[in-house]
Amino acid sequence: MAFSLKQWTTRSIALALAGEDMNTTPVLDPEDIAEAYAHHCMFEVAELFAADPATRHLVTETITIALTNGAGTIPSRVLPAYVPFATVTDPADPAMGRKMRWVPWEDFIRTVADANRGYFSSKGTTLYLTRPSAAYVEGAGMTGNISLTTAAAVDMPATESATIAVPLRIELALVEALAAKLRVPRRREAA
Repeated sequence: MAFSLKQWTTRSIALALAGEDMNTTPVLDPEDIAEAYAHHCMFEVAELFAADPATRHLVTETITIALTNGAGTIPSRVLPAYVPFATVTDPADPAMGRKMRWVPWEDFIRTVADANRGYFSSKGTTLYLTRPSAAYVEGAGMTGNISLTTAAAVDMPATESATIAVPLRIELALVEALAAKLRVPRRREAA
């Protein structure tokens, strides 16, 4: 499904207020508050779906990372906890992907080159990669683009009319998560 940031915030505000008058609600400016929470909600929903192996595919996507000397910056929307489950491929070498394995950083810098395996790891926001039969040498390695397939949050749209294209289950979860952040505490009924 596809919807815009404006549609998302409007639907979430309507759900959160559920009959309250927007002009008298204690939430000062629901639209501004909704936009402020939107990015955070995208990560919350992505992490929720990624945590379940049965729904992880809904937030898994292929992201291009430019490597220089075996290192490249991981986009901020990639969920770091799921990089160990990622796959790495080289568009110029389709056979490489089957040979790549993720290893923790400490093992990556000590791994002896294996002619049959290549390795990748992450440290902070940097992805490191060694091709099959190559050992890690700081400042040396592959230069070029690789594809990282992993769990990631939805990309925040640049404008309120830009399209957010996600599966319907993600769309509904995004609306509910944002509405939960905006929900006005209900006044107790007079006894």
